[in-house]
Amino acid sequence: MLFYNDFLELQNRYQKETSEQRQSEKNWIENQYQELIQIQKGIEVILKG
Repeated sequence: MLFYNDFLELQNRYQKETSEQRQSEKNWIENQYQELIQIQKGIEVILKG
């Protein structure tokens, strides 16, 4: 039941978001993903070093 309530809350939130807000979130997620890739590359260099 708790999962279902959480799901309904998320669904309601997404329905209220504007396309600009959704695009902003997508951009933020993409930025975070790119930063993680750079961190992973740095760690690989250190481990090979």
